[in-house]
Amino acid sequence: MKKHTLIFPVLLIIGVFIFQRCANPVMPVGGPKDVAPPIVTETEPVNYSLFFEEDQFRIYFNEFVSLKDVDKQLIVSPPLMERPELKIRGRSVLFKFDRDEELKADATYSIFFGNAIQDLTEGNPLGNFIYVFSTGEHLDSLSIIGKVNMAFDMAPAEETFVMLYTDNNDTIPFDSLPYKVRPDYVSKTDEHGHFGLYNLAGKEFKLFAIKDVNSNYIYDMPNEEIAFLDKIIHPDFVPLHEHEEDSIVTDSLLLMDSLMEEVEEHLHHEELHLPHAIADSLFGDTSLYAGQFYQLYLFEGIDTVQKPADQSLISPGHYQIIMRYPTKELRLEELPKNDTMDWLTIQMNKGKDTIDLWYPILPSDSATFLLFNMDTIVDTLEIALKEPEKKTKKRKKKEEEEEEEKRPSLQVSNSTSTGFNFYQNFYIDFGAPIGNIEEQAFFLRENEDTLAPPAWRFTDSLVHRQILVEHEWKAESDYTLIVPDSMFWDIFGYSHDSLLINFKTKALSEYGTLKLKFSYQDEDPLIIEMYTENDKLVRRDKITESVNFDYGLLKPGSYKFKCIIDRNKNGQWDTGNYGKKLQPERVVWYDKLLEIRANWDIEDEWEIKP
Repeated sequence: MKKHTLIFPVLLIIGVFIFQRCANPVMPVGGPKDVAPPIVTETEPVNYSLFFEEDQFRIYFNEFVSLKDVDKQLIVSPPLMERPELKIRGRSVLFKFDRDEELKADATYSIFFGNAIQDLTEGNPLGNFIYVFSTGEHLDSLSIIGKVNMAFDMAPAEETFVMLYTDNNDTIPFDSLPYKVRPDYVSKTDEHGHFGLYNLAGKEFKLFAIKDVNSNYIYDMPNEEIAFLDKIIHPDFVPLHEHEEDSIVTDSLLLMDSLMEEVEEHLHHEELHLPHAIADSLFGDTSLYAGQFYQLYLFEGIDTVQKPADQSLISPGHYQIIMRYPTKELRLEELPKNDTMDWLTIQMNKGKDTIDLWYPILPSDSATFLLFNMDTIVDTLEIALKEPEKKTKKRKKKEEEEEEEKRPSLQVSNSTSTGFNFYQNFYIDFGAPIGNIEEQAFFLRENEDTLAPPAWRFTDSLVHRQILVEHEWKAESDYTLIVPDSMFWDIFGYSHDSLLINFKTKALSEYGTLKLKFSYQDEDPLIIEMYTENDKLVRRDKITESVNFDYGLLKPGSYKFKCIIDRNKNGQWDTGNYGKKLQPERVVWYDKLLEIRANWDIEDEWEIKP
C-alpha cells in the first residue's frame, strides 16, 4: 500500500512535466532546404522512340510535380496545329495530342518543356527537359545554334521565337513563307538570347526570329519584330551524349549553353566556323563538329506610310502631334486656305517627329489642316482646339479655388538643374513661346564681382522657347544670375517672378580626361555615341576614317561607347525592312566600360570591325 502511495505522486509529477513540455511548442529543427529538381524515372513510350503512333505520352517522376506557365514554356517542334492537353496524374505528367491533330509522316518531333515542370513542394524546375520521338524509322540528329540580339542596342532578345522554313510550298515563294504559313521547326531564345534547334532533318532552311505578338507563329502584325538571314543554311551535326533507351538527354542542352558562351568571344560576323580550340575543348574530337554559330538582329520594320501616331491637347492653347517616324520637312496648311495663320505658332522638335502648336487666341473651337511631308499630303487633321465642357460644377469650383491660390505663371528652367560644367553652354528654357520682352538686362555676379550684363540670344529664330546666355565661364567660381521680375512674357500673357540662379563650377582637378583612338577600315561612315553608365547620351560624333578623339574634361564616372555603321550615310540609325530584304544598320558596343577618375588622364584604342 505504501508503494502505491509513493508511485502515484511520482507519476503525477512526470505527467505534469510532460504536459508542460507539450503545451510549449518549440520551432521544429528541419534539414536543409530542398533545392533538387524532380527526377524523371520513366517515359511511356520511351524517349527517342521510332515509329511513334500514339495520341499521348507520359513522363513519370520520383516525386509529385506541378505545371507552371505551360503556354510560355512549352515549345513543340515542328509546331502543332492544335493545342495539346497536359495533365498531372499522380507522380506523372500526361501529354495528350488533340484528337484532330495529324502528325507529319517520317518526322522527328521535339517537345521542350523549359521550366514548366516543377516539384510540388519547393517549385524547383526540371530545366532543359526534352521529349523526342520520330513517326518514321529514324531520328533526325542535326542542329542549328546561335544568338538573337536587338538590332538597335544589341541587348539579348529574350523570349523570341526562332523559326526554320523549308522550300516545300508550290504556291508561296520561299521568302514569303513567314507571312503565310507556320514554320517547320521552332525554338525560343533564353535570357541571353541564345537558341538551339535540334533533331533537324538534313534539308535547306531559311532562318528567322520573330517577336510573335499574337503567338500564331506568323509574321503578320505591324508591331512584330523580325530578324532574318540573307541566305539559305544547312544544319550541322552536334554530337550528343550517348543515352540508354529509357534515359532522358538534357546534357546536350547544357553543352550548347557552354558552347555559346565560349563562341561569343570570337563572334564578329553573322555566322562563323567555330575555332578548333573551342570545338576541341567541348567535344574532344574536332572532326565531329564543324558547325556555324548564327547571329540574328531583331528589329521592328517601319511602315512606309507616314502619318500621325498620336495627337492630343496638352494644355489650353497647346496642341501636340507626334509622327510615326522622323521626316525631312513637315508643314501645315489650314482649310479653308489661310496663307498667314498668324494666330498659330508652330514648333518642330530636333528629332523632326513632333509638332507643337501654340495659340493664345482661338479662332474657333476646332480647325482643319492638311499635313504635308515635303510636297506630299500625309493626312487631313481635324483638331479640337478647346477642351470639351464636361466638367461638373463641383470640379469647376475646385479649379477656381486653386486658381485663386496660385496665379498662373511662365514656367522657367535652366542648365543648372542637372549640374553645370564651366565649359558648357548655359541655357534658359521657357514652358511656352515668348511673345514680349521688357527692356531689361540680366545681372551676373562672379565670385564677389558684379559683371557687365551678359549677352544672350534665342536659339530658335522662329519659336522663342530657349535662350543662350553667352559668357566665358570659369572653373572653381561662384555665380549668381539674376533675371528681373516680368522680363519675359509668353504668348498667353503670363510672366515670371524674379529669378535668382546660384551655381558653382568645379575645379579643373575634379575632372578627368579621355583620349580614344578609333581604328577603322571601311567606306561606310560611323556614328560614335558616348553614354554614361545609366544610358545618358553625353556626346555624338561622326567619323569616316581612323581618328583620335580628345574628349576633354569629363565628370568622374563610368562611360560606354556605341558605334552605328551608317550604311546609308544619313547620320542616324536605320531599322531594317524584311519586305525589301534590308537588314538594320549594325550596332557595335565597345567591350570596355571606361572609368574616368578625377585629375586622371586616360588613353585607349578601339578597333572597329565592320
